[in-house]
Amino acid sequence: MTERTYPYNGWRLTPAFRLVEVRIKRRDPWLRAYDQAEGGTSYRRKDIHLSREEAIAAGRKKIEARREYLKKQAERLDRLSAALDKAGSN
Repeated sequence: MTERTYPYNGWRLTPAFRLVEVRIKRRDPWLRAYDQAEGGTSYRRKDIHLSREEAIAAGRKKIEARREYLKKQAERLDRLSAALDKAGSN
C-alpha cells in the first residue's frame, strides 16, 4: 500500500454500500489503524480508499464474501432439515 500524505480525500462505503467522499486530515492520535476526518470521526484506514474505483472494487469483494457466507448457511440449513426429516420418518 502506498504511503498516505495528509490531508487527503478518500472514499468509503457506508453499511448500505453507498459511496461517500471524506476529507481525512490526519492519523488518529489514539488509534494506530485509524485516520481522522475533518469532522473528527475516525475511520479504519483499510476502509478508506484512495479512489472511487478502489472503493467500488472493495464493495464488490464484500458482496461476494457475503454471498459465499449465505450459501454456506443455506447448505447448513438444508442438512439440518434433512436430519429432521430423517428423524421424523423413524
